[in-house]
Amino acid sequence: MSKTGPKKTPTQILKMRGSWLADKRGDEPAGEVGVPVCPAWLQGVARRKWTELTKQLDMMGVLTTVDRNALARYCKVWAMWRDAVSFLDDKGTVYTLKDNEGKAKYLQQFPQVGIMNNLASQLSKLEDSFGMTPSARAGLVVDKKKKDSGKSRFFNKVG
Repeated sequence: MSKTGPKKTPTQILKMRGSWLADKRGDEPAGEVGVPVCPAWLQGVARRKWTELTKQLDMMGVLTTVDRNALARYCKVWAMWRDAVSFLDDKGTVYTLKDNEGKAKYLQQFPQVGIMNNLASQLSKLEDSFGMTPSARAGLVVDKKKKDSGKSRFFNKVG
């Protein structure tokens, strides 16, 4: 039987919001904080998106190694969405259907319009999961990572 109601907010997100509910949870599994390894099958535009996003999400402090599959899926869907957008930028959103005599009958929407909309919906859900929209970030309080410079960034700090 499936669960009903809204999805639970992850404990880490509750902590970032300063919620008292975070203290009541103790048994939620957590992934190792850090940048996951990019899957070898992710290529081209999707791979470049991976590199861009992992840097940004890591700086936000919301990325764990277990997020690999969801992030790879996001990057692949984003690349497909970008292809549909590029097609529509080049061709427009409609084309003319002609009758047997070559006369225009009506305008037909390119399939890429529906593809683009479907992929945009998937992207929106994944963006919310990673805190990549203003509303998803509303109320989050994240410790800013301090940038180390020089050799000190390569050594563990004690104290």
